[in-house]
Amino acid sequence: MTQTTATLTLSLARSGGASLGLSLSTGPSAVPGVGSSAGTSTAAGGGASTGPAVVAAAILARSPIAYWKLDETSGTTAADSSGNGRDGAYTRVTLGGSFAPFVAPTFVDAASSAGYASGHSAGLAGTIPAGGMTMLVFGRVETLASKTAIAINVNGTNFAQLIMLSNGTPRLRYNAGALVNVSASTPLALNQWAQIAATIAAPGTARLYVNGVQVSTGTLAAAYTGTPAEILVGGSAFFGGTPWRDQLAHVAIFSTVLSAADIAAIYAASGL
Repeated sequence: MTQTTATLTLSLARSGGASLGLSLSTGPSAVPGVGSSAGTSTAAGGGASTGPAVVAAAILARSPIAYWKLDETSGTTAADSSGNGRDGAYTRVTLGGSFAPFVAPTFVDAASSAGYASGHSAGLAGTIPAGGMTMLVFGRVETLASKTAIAINVNGTNFAQLIMLSNGTPRLRYNAGALVNVSASTPLALNQWAQIAATIAAPGTARLYVNGVQVSTGTLAAAYTGTPAEILVGGSAFFGGTPWRDQLAHVAIFSTVLSAADIAAIYAASGL
């Protein structure tokens, strides 16, 4: 934690020789962290303590295997900012929208066709750890409808997905021979950004987080098997009819189970 103390003293002299004094002090302050699991450190870059650049630093400090900011304003490439070279490809996506605090794509084109960003590659597919991983995304919804934020599918019967149900509640769907649903109980607010994250330890426990807070858990009997055939952001080929259609930003996949403190620190970095 970085502490800052400032003192201002002002004296005004009167004709009688007395003075009026004003003293102002500020005590310790802290900004959301980017470098520790506890989530407190000084943010770099212009003194800003929250925002897209601070979110990026918080995510990168935790070593994602793939990380798409989705802040492109043109082209068809969703750049992987993890340093692992796992770029994605946009299909039917409107880029460059300003939805404070993020610049983000809308996953629907002018003809209202479902869009998505494919992050699948042989290199990434081989590193998706079915037994222990974290999926994290910032999402903004304009309508309450079923939506897919992230889909990691092997063959339609072995998969891990972050979705939003038609009543607006986030859910993790995980299938390793038996389908497990881990759902929130509170809908997302319309036209507001929210952080949705899931940690998966299979066999073991799955945890669902909304806005940095754990909202549900589930028991997973086994890890899915097989090499993923699709890794899509904003849609799913295996589960058509559930496109995101709204906005997504800062999508990250980790090969580790992040702690609750890690998830909370990334959310705090956004300033939402």
